Amino acid sequence: MKWNSLSATIGALLMLVSAITEEPDVIEPILNKDEVNQHKQLALSLRNQRLLEQKAESRAKQLLFQLQAAEAWAAIQRLGGQVSGAHADEADAADNSNLYVADVNEFYGFRALAIIKRGENWIARIGDNQRVITVKNGSELKPGVRVRIEKDLVELTGKGWKHQISME
Repeated sequence: MKWNSLSATIGALLMLVSAITEEPDVIEPILNKDEVNQHKQLALSLRNQRLLEQKAESRAKQLLFQLQAAEAWAAIQRLGGQVSGAHADEADAADNSNLYVADVNEFYGFRALAIIKRGENWIARIGDNQRVITVKNGSELKPGVRVRIEKDLVELTGKGWKHQISME
């Protein structure tokens, strides 16, 4: 609010001074040459001050946008960390998600998309063209289907069958 009234005052003074400086013959009988020159310098000074204020406002807006961009980037990184942490829990949720016994035919066409060692635990992403599943070593993918993960291999073991999925 204070800036708006100051800007309005400066604008009015600039208009007055520019009118005075454009028609010096009108004010010469009232003011001497030194006073006219002083008014011109004041007008220039006020204009320069206004330009500096506009530059400062522009810089403040630029810094605000940079701050917002940095906050957005930090939020994206935090979200990425939360998502990768959630993937590790997907295998636990998969145990209860389906209540039927899978057979080996269900996993033909699957390939290992990623095998990661996280601390002492192995985590893998396996999938086909329609879905991607995150599994942990030693967990149960579905009732009766155990998962074993090695450096470059995911082995699924069911009732009477084994299926190996490799990184290809």
